[in-house]
Amino acid sequence: MSRGNKLASENAKEFRVEQREAREKAVDEAIRYLRESGLPVTKKAIAEELGCHVNTLQQPYMRDILLRYEEFQQSAKTEKDVSMLEQRIKKLENILSHSRNYNARLTSENERLRRERDEYEDRYRRLLGRYQVDVGKMKIGF
Repeated sequence: MSRGNKLASENAKEFRVEQREAREKAVDEAIRYLRESGLPVTKKAIAEELGCHVNTLQQPYMRDILLRYEEFQQSAKTEKDVSMLEQRIKKLENILSHSRNYNARLTSENERLRRERDEYEDRYRRLLGRYQVDVGKMKIGF
């Protein structure tokens, strides 16, 4: 490798190191700002603060930076997810309970209406029978 290429390679490495350090400081500042503002610390929010795409935060060196913060550590995230899921389960159980109660009321009402309909059909059949008998008597002349 020539001296010029070697120097350019070293300069490029130094430039990348400086860029990473600058990005690390920017991430620190963005997270500090989000926390102080009371906003959720998410990758999307950090990316918006940095003015970059969320996929930039998926790069290995960026993931290493983010893992320093509790919001991105697996155990904290898992506990948070579990508590959110537990709340969601309770909400869904409550909705299911209300649905079952409503279903029971509708079933009861349906049964009551079915009995009422059967009573009306029975009355109708009796009335129809009497009418047919009465009309038959009139035709025959009883």
